[in-house]
Amino acid sequence: MTITKITEGRFAGKYRIRVQPVDRITGKRYSLPTKYATTKRAAEKIERQLWAKAESDYDNVTAKMNFSRCFSRYVEDEFRSGRWENATYRAWKYSSNIFKEYFPNAQMKDLNQRVVRDFARRFVKDHKLSINENSVVVRRLTHMRSYFSHYVGSIYRENPVPEHAMSRFFKLEEMTAERRRYVLSDNEIKQLIAEIERGLNFAEPYRCISRLAIYIDLMTGMRPQELQALTWDAITQENGNFVFKLSDSWNEHDYRLNGHLKSRKRGVIRTSLPFTPRLNEYLMQFKEAQEKFLKKRHLINPNNFIFLNLNDYKKCALGYPVTQTSLNQMLHRLGQDIGLEIGQKTWTMYSLRHTVATKLGNMPGISYPWAAERLGHSLSEFTRTYVHCDRDINEEMSKMWLPNA
Repeated sequence: MTITKITEGRFAGKYRIRVQPVDRITGKRYSLPTKYATTKRAAEKIERQLWAKAESDYDNVTAKMNFSRCFSRYVEDEFRSGRWENATYRAWKYSSNIFKEYFPNAQMKDLNQRVVRDFARRFVKDHKLSINENSVVVRRLTHMRSYFSHYVGSIYRENPVPEHAMSRFFKLEEMTAERRRYVLSDNEIKQLIAEIERGLNFAEPYRCISRLAIYIDLMTGMRPQELQALTWDAITQENGNFVFKLSDSWNEHDYRLNGHLKSRKRGVIRTSLPFTPRLNEYLMQFKEAQEKFLKKRHLINPNNFIFLNLNDYKKCALGYPVTQTSLNQMLHRLGQDIGLEIGQKTWTMYSLRHTVATKLGNMPGISYPWAAERLGHSLSEFTRTYVHCDRDINEEMSKMWLPNA
């Protein structure tokens, strides 16, 4: 019964109102919070209010709409609003196309955890994907969960995409260990730097670009898109050490500067980890060689890029920097030249960033806020990924990082 008169206990003499509507998605009953009233008439009034609330909370119109069309409309609206970068839009657009393929006729109300689980398993099977937290399907599920969160309470009792969905949808033995990045030892770093220096020939500056970019990354652990956007004006000194002042990154998909660093507001400037005077000397030699190269060919460097693409006259004339593909190709060549045994691990420019971060994270006495700031990480991201505790400060950290500079 919905209304019951209580005969004993602390609520004796009162009327208890328990309303249990049927969930329109799962078909199961759920309970609204229990209410109490002093008279039966008051209890009946509360009962009517609870049933009305249960009915009004459900968005019946949206629930009957086609899911893939609703999702697509959301993606276009978000992009037009100016909240998303082009890269974000492309990723969500890909999800939209996938949902059109896998949910052509599904209504919003048809989506529940079982349906989403079946989609995830089918998608993985169709595309022969590895099952781990970096799988392509994870991004699709993340987009789904974010979208459905707007309708929890109006269509869904709970989000059709649970947290940690992969571990909920797949057995542990079905999952594949993620490929780890190759992290260089101190001796391998020395070997790699020696190999880079051996190949520097400033008479042919176009042959030095990728080598110098890799050299800088070994010192500073920058993201590739930050390296691409480096300008000659960015080189400065702090506490007697050479550093870069970073304020922009390169968008390789759209061939333009982003106008900001990753996940940072416009105008935010970050100071890099310090680098050696020896590397700075090489950069100054390269700057002189670059200027001569451009002058001889009547070309300009409109963005003042350090790593202007001198290997492609058309891209050079347009002011584009070296590509990430070129950087990775050179890194693979250098790795082979010094005999690195990469095995099944990942070996890209991000491996150098991972190397620097790992080295910093395991350095005794390091200041984790300092290290995280220099790398452009959040403190939680840095400590979660590279260290297990934290402490310390700036000038001392620079000296620790370059003890023999």
